[in-house]
Amino acid sequence: DGIIRVSVSDLANLSPKDAYLYELFQPYGFTDWVALERLLEGTSGKQLISPNYILLKDRDHLLLKKQSPGDLKIYELDLQVSQTEAPISLAFSRASERGPASRNVLYVDRETLKEGLQLRKWRKGDYFYPLGMDGRQKISKYFKDRKFNRFEKESQWLLCSGEDIVWVLGHRADERFKVRKDTTQILKIEWKDSEET
Repeated sequence: DGIIRVSVSDLANLSPKDAYLYELFQPYGFTDWVALERLLEGTSGKQLISPNYILLKDRDHLLLKKQSPGDLKIYELDLQVSQTEAPISLAFSRASERGPASRNVLYVDRETLKEGLQLRKWRKGDYFYPLGMDGRQKISKYFKDRKFNRFEKESQWLLCSGEDIVWVLGHRADERFKVRKDTTQILKIEWKDSEET
């Protein structure tokens, strides 16, 4: 996803370290090798910012990514169209029964989608009811529990019905939209961009 991962231990073993750090990261606008050395020794979550790039310390790696403005747009999805091309490709179809779950396929009770579907990035204060769990959980807590780094949080898409989160794409569905015994309309949602892992 446009992220370069560099092992912290590999960088720490280079000699002379300051010269290597300068030569490796100078093309991305990072020229202060002292700050780069501090980042190597710093705690997870620390970062350096150049005019065009962000360098983030994430546990045992440095993550390098080109800066991009946050995508705050909400994409309205038409369920009558079999496949939609928003920033990611989602396909919708009716199903006679719920099939096997996977990270890129979700089955929902169509009648629970009171306001259609929208696609957006997460916002502060977002919460959902994780499938199989009692009660609600903040999306920020969900990210923290799964050790999402900053870049993963920023790139994570949410499928929503109004203000309600239906699916943290590729990760977890919401309990409120699951197919039940009395469900009469099953909607299959397939994330076409996702690769099965």
